Amino acid sequence: MAPNYETQLRLLIEKFPPLPHHFVDEDGGPESVIEAYNKGESIPIYKGDSENTIWGSPEANWLLRAHHDSIHLKYGIPFTPIGEYIAAEISSALAQHMRMEKLALALRADIAGFSAYHAENSVFAPQEFAKELVATITKNALVEVGEKQMREGPIELDNPGI
Repeated sequence: MAPNYETQLRLLIEKFPPLPHHFVDEDGGPESVIEAYNKGESIPIYKGDSENTIWGSPEANWLLRAHHDSIHLKYGIPFTPIGEYIAAEISSALAQHMRMEKLALALRADIAGFSAYHAENSVFAPQEFAKELVATITKNALVEVGEKQMREGPIELDNPGI
């Protein structure tokens, strides 16, 4: 069974809230999000395909999408494969700032993993793919992170300025 990251995700989003947003039933793609943002309007966040994710409830998945799209818009990051990787790294860095290493790895694996899958296959990955990817990456990477922290001790972080 894949871990559920909902509690940590909600803490991250509370500390680093998304732009004003509303939830929609039809996916307008990045174009609709960019258009709303450029008009100074609430950004539309697609509610579909949110069942059975690693984020717990569908509502938590929607909040992740709002947080993620807000990163793209706030920092001018394109909605491209490389832009997805950059946005994933920003989310991951914010989670690391809050000392949530497992969440940081899950964000990186889920966001960048989905983007890589889509770039390669022109379709979105099934949720089971994301769960397997996150479980594999977090299991292996956590050993490395834990060993590094044991060698170097705790890290004092300043506000990342985001």
